[in-house]
Amino acid sequence: MADKSIFNGTYSDQDASAIITVAEYNRLKEQSIKNQPITKTVKLKDIKFDPDALADDIIYVHGKPIAVDASFFKGLSKILNIKDSMRKKLKSSNEDVGTAFYVKLLDALKSFSAKNSNDDYTLMASPVSHSITNIIQGDTKRISNEGLFATADRLLNEYSNLSILDVKNVGSDTGIKLLASQEHDFGHSSGPDGGIELFQFGMNLENFGMNTMLGDFAYRLVCSNGMMGMKTINDFKLEGIDSDSIQKMMEHIQDVEQRGFLPYAFEEHIKLADNANASLREVEDMFVSIKKSLIISDPELKEHYSKALEEQYFRGLQQGESKLIKAGLDPREMTDKQKGFIDSGMNMWELINNLTFLGSHRTGFNFDSQEAIQKLAGKQFHSEYVLAYANLMKL
Repeated sequence: MADKSIFNGTYSDQDASAIITVAEYNRLKEQSIKNQPITKTVKLKDIKFDPDALADDIIYVHGKPIAVDASFFKGLSKILNIKDSMRKKLKSSNEDVGTAFYVKLLDALKSFSAKNSNDDYTLMASPVSHSITNIIQGDTKRISNEGLFATADRLLNEYSNLSILDVKNVGSDTGIKLLASQEHDFGHSSGPDGGIELFQFGMNLENFGMNTMLGDFAYRLVCSNGMMGMKTINDFKLEGIDSDSIQKMMEHIQDVEQRGFLPYAFEEHIKLADNANASLREVEDMFVSIKKSLIISDPELKEHYSKALEEQYFRGLQQGESKLIKAGLDPREMTDKQKGFIDSGMNMWELINNLTFLGSHRTGFNFDSQEAIQKLAGKQFHSEYVLAYANLMKL
């Protein structure tokens, strides 16, 4: 482990993911290694289903009962080429009958797949939940959690301009954010905080599910907002855990570092977002996603917090709907496609910054995952803004 100097930089006390100390880094590393998922190679015929057991989320592997998470069924549905929503509908309609029918369907599809191939499948189990969390065809493409931290430590020692910003452990999954010290000035925009577009960039190393992935990380200095999930050429997904695949990953990191960790066309996207308004549909889609991630069990209280969220961070929703009402139209009767042509009056760059703010700070709202909100912002940032080229309709 490098010395304390790797944890440099000055960041706001308000950050939900403020820069961490060496002691905290080592604690999170130890926790992550302890929570390393367990994998087992099986054939489909080794997995058995029983209606009574499956009703309690239990399957049999080599004759032994093992608990499974909902994420296991998503992986199984993908393998058998069926929709996981079918399981939920069957279970909710009539639990006993629905589960029995679902088991028959799984057995039939499993037998068909087994007859047509003798492939190996990988089961992943979490020592945290003591249950199977995933299943994929073939081998896992994920290095160990210990290997992920060893990669981070290696990068810190090889590149003196890198520091650790944050580490997040969720169950057996781990994300490590590395930040480069170089600042990039993109001038001014009409965005919040005076529109000072000064950024640092870095990389997010992530063990998620069956995969090890690398992705961009952007840090807007004036407001300490973080953004991930931008889907650029800097992204990387490990193809295997053999030495050649690991070497490809390290070479990719070297290429990204030589570009200053700068995401592709980042400045161009700021200008595009700053000069376009978000459509009513775009604002509504983002609001619905954030609302779903609110952790509030009481429906009435959740509605109260949702209203506060809308008023503070998604003003385009009310503005866009008001336009429709003034025109004698009912927003509830509009299709998503129609809403895509309605100008919300909210600047796209403002919308994206509001998302990154919610994903980076303690705001009084409790969300499932702030990292997921940062990724949602990154996805929206690199999307094709519906109204960006609306002026072409006049040609």
